[in-house]
Amino acid sequence: MSGQGPPKKRFGQHFLKDPNTARIVASGVTEDDVILEVGPGRGFLTAFLAERAGLIHAVELDPDVLPSLRAAVGDRDNVR
Repeated sequence: MSGQGPPKKRFGQHFLKDPNTARIVASGVTEDDVILEVGPGRGFLTAFLAERAGLIHAVELDPDVLPSLRAAVGDRDNVR
């Protein structure tokens, strides 16, 4: 699966799609911040956070969204 399917209720998934909301959330992050992102989903917000944060630990339980998450963060060395 490509990770583009509908959200799964069992994981309580809600996928952020609005770039303005992602920018607002990420705006308070600095390179000194270490972030634990639980349930990054497809990585939409993660990509915005990665532009600013020093380090992100992204923990995702749904293996079906991992390809999308990996694609969203690319080879950024500050996302694990």
